[in-house]
Amino acid sequence: MEQTKHKLSQLSPTRRKMEIEISPEKVQEEYNRILERYRRQAKLKGFRKGMAPRELVESVYREDIEHSVTNSLVPNVLEKILRQENLNPADTPVVKEIKFKAGQPLTFVAEFDVWPEFKLPDYRQIKITKKKPRVTQKDIEVTLKQLQQRSIQYLPVENRGVKEGDYVIIELQGRDLKTKRFLPKEKVAILAGHQENEPQLNQVILGKKVGETATFTVSYPADSPYRRLAGKNIEYHLKIEGIKEKKVPEINDEFARELGDFQNLADLKKKIKEELSEAKQEEARRATEEELVKKILEKTQLEVPQSVLEKEQVALLRRWLSERPQQPINQEEYEELQKKAREEAEQSLRKQLLLTRIAREEKIELTEEELNEELRKIGQKNNLTPSQVQQILKNQGRWEEMKHSLLLRKTIDFLMDSVIIE
Repeated sequence: MEQTKHKLSQLSPTRRKMEIEISPEKVQEEYNRILERYRRQAKLKGFRKGMAPRELVESVYREDIEHSVTNSLVPNVLEKILRQENLNPADTPVVKEIKFKAGQPLTFVAEFDVWPEFKLPDYRQIKITKKKPRVTQKDIEVTLKQLQQRSIQYLPVENRGVKEGDYVIIELQGRDLKTKRFLPKEKVAILAGHQENEPQLNQVILGKKVGETATFTVSYPADSPYRRLAGKNIEYHLKIEGIKEKKVPEINDEFARELGDFQNLADLKKKIKEELSEAKQEEARRATEEELVKKILEKTQLEVPQSVLEKEQVALLRRWLSERPQQPINQEEYEELQKKAREEAEQSLRKQLLLTRIAREEKIELTEEELNEELRKIGQKNNLTPSQVQQILKNQGRWEEMKHSLLLRKTIDFLMDSVIIE
């Protein structure tokens, strides 16, 4: 007699439903096996371990035994049927509607997503426009300005008072005018005249020299973001501990020589142009790759498994929230982030599924040399040997992920060599 029966239904292109029935004979066989295990281990009053009558053990542990039978049979039978049907779920199946009664079949329902099957378009006939990046004089000037800003120094000054833009170190202590209590004394560094400073502070420090003091009062509104100060009038006493003046270097030959092995400013500009050209070429290639994948996807009917999409969305959302400053987020903002995360997750998954299918279709595989070269590159950046990088990736459970990512990159390179670039 057949021990299991099943019925497979398609709920959507990627969703399946499996209704499974396990025969009473198979259920009873498993029940007897687990009951015997309980009997050998049972310690019941009046009996030595393993010597209690079967009927007594069954009456005491029936609920536990039935639970063990379900936990044993359901996953094993489901896995066997999935193999028989040649089904590879995209995520862990959801098991529900389990029905188990002595002398009757054990039945349950499993729902799961499967990886989609889809038809690839003729991607070799797709046309994309070659981008021609160009480095302008303005690009070079912007980079020089950025280098200039990074080279700004703040040098100690004497014999003059504070000016706007100075870097000022002050010792500051506040006092609640109502309770007369002092706040903790603290040493802070500020930029004189900065808009985030209290206006009163900016006003009183101008012209003050090192060692000089000043007093100012701030009335904090009830809704002030500084909660411990909200609704209070605080009188501050400060002392100037140090003044540093902003020194902006001139962009000239000397500036170029101080930055590195450059003879003059023209030499520095030449190097900047080379690096910008490389960066723009790489940027243009990435943009072309994105355009290519987008065009192939537009011609492909491809549905992403919902359970996988939801997991990817949650992971993306958690990462974004962890990177945000520690500040409250309202419901509207959260819903907008959720929507954006879902869109990006779907776009990423569609791209991965497409490239994985093309790699399989074109029999694109990684070679040992390519893997070793990738490990070498990662190792160089982190001062590690290739074998150390491999072991770390395996320990972190990211080895297969790295290989898959490398395969997708190789697939994109294949596509770039295969399509028509005008």
